[in-house]
Amino acid sequence: MLVDTTHTFYVLDILCWAGVPLQDCTAECRYFLLRSKLAEVEAERRPDQPPFPCKFQTLDVLPCDAGGLTALAQTEWPYAVAGALLQHKEAPYLPGPTPTLLWVPVSDIVPRLVAPALEGLNANGADAAMDSV
Repeated sequence: MLVDTTHTFYVLDILCWAGVPLQDCTAECRYFLLRSKLAEVEAERRPDQPPFPCKFQTLDVLPCDAGGLTALAQTEWPYAVAGALLQHKEAPYLPGPTPTLLWVPVSDIVPRLVAPALEGLNANGADAAMDSV
């Protein structure tokens, strides 16, 4: 996703790096590698190199618990948020429709995710409400 006003390209996932396929790695591993590799590229830039026309930045990855969902709903993001992509952190990349991914439109984030998670946290002192999401 490119945000023209900040010349920032937000990267969602990494499937291959320097010819090494990463599709079979877990989502959590791919997110870690993506953040690490983008940081390495930036750190290895020499001062005499011209700047990239765009900045590459990872999208934020939040835990799917009451705290993460509340942060999602309350944070001022530097881009328009259309929804949340929920992904099983231990799942490999699977092309096409898959049960390991769920797209939640922004209009459903608070009523369908945040409110039940907070109710479960308040009632049980734990994230029990997440079982029903």
